[in-house]
Amino acid sequence: MNKSIIETQFQVQNLNTLYASTIDNDRLEEWPYHFTEDCFYRITTKEDFDEGLPLGIIYATSRNMLIDRVTSLRYANIYEAQCYRHIN
Repeated sequence: MNKSIIETQFQVQNLNTLYASTIDNDRLEEWPYHFTEDCFYRITTKEDFDEGLPLGIIYATSRNMLIDRVTSLRYANIYEAQCYRHIN
């Protein structure tokens, strides 16, 4: 296998591990910094995706919007206690 392919694969795996660790360890304030400033992030339901509906549960077009979502999660939204689990 080409050395640059192996290096790229390692970098992607390392990024994935860091990303998952950030979420799994509830370091959500760090999570937006895994994205570029002009990122696009959307979480949608399967039904909405199948219908071609553009908005989702979370829809962000910048890192600042992700920071806002984390801030809202921490301080503005009221939810039942949650537990997150990452499965590889």
